[in-house]
Amino acid sequence: MNLRVLRYFLTVAKEQSFTKAAEQLNLTQPTLSRQLAALEEELGAKLFDRGGRSITLTGEGVLLKRRALEIVEMEDKILSEFKGSQEFIEGTITIGCGEFMAVETLAEICRSYREKYPRVQIALHTGTADAVSELMGKGIVDVGLFLEPVNTEGMDAEEEFVEKSFGRVNKNEAELTLQQLEAYLTKIGKQRVLEERIDIGIISPYQAQVYYLRQLLRKRPFFSPYKQLISINTVDGFQGQERDVILISLVRANEKGEIGFLNDLRRMNVAITRARMKLIILGDASTLTRHPFYKKLYEYISNEM
Repeated sequence: MNLRVLRYFLTVAKEQSFTKAAEQLNLTQPTLSRQLAALEEELGAKLFDRGGRSITLTGEGVLLKRRALEIVEMEDKILSEFKGSQEFIEGTITIGCGEFMAVETLAEICRSYREKYPRVQIALHTGTADAVSELMGKGIVDVGLFLEPVNTEGMDAEEEFVEKSFGRVNKNEAELTLQQLEAYLTKIGKQRVLEERIDIGIISPYQAQVYYLRQLLRKRPFFSPYKQLISINTVDGFQGQERDVILISLVRANEKGEIGFLNDLRRMNVAITRARMKLIILGDASTLTRHPFYKKLYEYISNEM
């Protein structure tokens, strides 16, 4: 197996046609078919269902697509880093998202990215959550945005200071975070999660909350089948990584409206862009919405629901 063949595979998965993919890759169709037949033989798995005018991925094909995208993305990242200059970074990022009533957050992220990488083009596809999910499955969009707020106000979810090096913990919010994850995994079904290898990231700005969430997760028998698919870390721990599902526990809940690390909006932007399929944000609205960014974010998500 090599990266060239993986790129061939991804092109076919995107185009859903050997003929269109061969044209895009400047190959003959028989050559492309032989390369991918050899890949199927090497893996000992059927990757495509060939029927009618288009082809679809099998379960094994969906899994390979997920891993191939990660490998190819890592190769591109390594190459761009070693070029050493932003002027060489170019291409197109395609984003799928809901029909917005307010687009300030996404616009700010895109504007900041374009300022840093002027040769990168950003294309936007809008539609329902199901439509965007389908586009992601076909490889048509690179990033899908799904937002779901969970307001912990009034739930007796108060932050506690642990110590300077670990920061703060909000135990009730941690419990609620795992409840939300359990409900979501139950909704989409164990079989789908395991077959498609849907991976999950839980992010918190505070190390103390990360440690507490890890302890809770280990104690819950429900999550045992999914242990290899779930990662819990701070924002910095997810730099350069993505997950299909991201939950963010913001921790801060106090009468003074103090939000500490959450004032670092660059880190928050990193956190909310780690999700490929679904993003769930948990926080105390009465505390967080005193800051204009979180107020705008909360109002936007609330309007979308």
